[in-house]
This record gives sequence, C-alpha cells and structure tokens, in this order.
Amino acid sequence: MKQRIIEVSSDGRYLHADRGFLVIKHGTDEVGRVPIDDVGAVIGSGHGLVFSGELLVRLADRGSPLVICDAPPVATPNSPICGRVKIPQLSARDGWMVTRSPDGSQREPQLL
Repeated sequence: MKQRIIEVSSDGRYLHADRGFLVIKHGTDEVGRVPIDDVGAVIGSGHGLVFSGELLVRLADRGSPLVICDAPPVATPNSPICGRVKIPQLSARDGWMVTRSPDGSQREPQLL
C-alpha cells in the first residue's frame, strides 16, 4: 500500500472524508482527492484550514498523523495528532492527552 504525505499549504481549504477518499475543497471547487487508505500523514500549514470530524476519526483509526504547522515560509509543527485511544479515566478536559504512535503502539499519557 502506498503511503502518501498530503501537505496543504494553501489558505482556506476544507478537508473532509467522502466515500473512502480524503477530499480537499476551496469554496465549492474540489481541488484534490486521495484514497484515505493511501494517506500516511496530513500536514496543514495554510491559514483557515477546516477539517471535518469524520476525516479526523478516519485518519486516527488508521494511525495517520495530522500535523498542524505555522504558516509558510517556515512551517514549524505546532500540534501533531497521532491516532486516538479511549481511556475513560483520562480525558482532555482533565488536561491529559493519550496518543498512539504511527506503528499502533500506545504512548504514555501526557499532561497538557
């Protein structure tokens, strides 16, 4: 399986899941479409990017990280998100973040 890294550096893009594809739109125009199973990671550095909740869940289920960066020309990562884990006793509202590595192994809970 191909693992593509999708970088979105243009402003005002909307990313969502549609029938097994990651779809990128600008306004009502579709500007990109990639099978979600082929996505290894998504890097977002444009201003005003919007990600649908369904896309975030599908990426997390596959262990594909989403990395939000500052705007170009120096795109430094601000918030990498890798997978999701349900642990009832730890939650974001308590100041905890639990993630999975791209290989699927669970990382230690981190205090935010």
